[in-house]
Amino acid sequence: MKKVKPLLSILFLCQTLLLFSCACLTKTVDNENRIPISSANLNDLNGTFKNNSRIGKDSIKGVLYSDIFDFGYNPKDSINFFEFKAVASNKLLVTYWDNNQIKKQKTFTGKFDNGYFVFKRKYLVIPAVMVNLYRNRKFRVGLLKNGNLITDYKQISLGSFYVILPYFDKHKEYNIEFEKTNYQNTIKQAVWQQSGDQ
Repeated sequence: MKKVKPLLSILFLCQTLLLFSCACLTKTVDNENRIPISSANLNDLNGTFKNNSRIGKDSIKGVLYSDIFDFGYNPKDSINFFEFKAVASNKLLVTYWDNNQIKKQKTFTGKFDNGYFVFKRKYLVIPAVMVNLYRNRKFRVGLLKNGNLITDYKQISLGSFYVILPYFDKHKEYNIEFEKTNYQNTIKQAVWQQSGDQ
């Protein structure tokens, strides 16, 4: 019984951390050049955007692929980009193009909050006897007056091994800008080549 009490205390502490540790974007500083996005103008996000962020004086590097799909990817071609297309009032079809081919495509249902399109929050929970993992991610996109994307991303993760809490991690990327591109012709060429091959 003496050994059980410390273990229960640690488990209670972990549960408390889980309850009060959420990835929220309420403390971000808004960009004054942002255009509010709603269900009425979601199609303003339609277009193609670079995968790597624009690096400004005070900004950090961001990669759109890992923020959207939650894992990394090494592009095969120098021309690789994202295509956004509104397919409903609250749905975005997101396509990643690399080497004139679609590498990843998914329709995301989101919600609108403070003029942003907020992707559905993602959780990862692995409860086990020996290893426990909790991850909470939130990602949203906005539109700037120059046509570029502005994104905010936050992730909180914690884990334990044998009921010991070895790490607690916060990762955030605020006001990351991704340039709009003119790669529509690349898409048309790829579609034309695919239809010619059939």
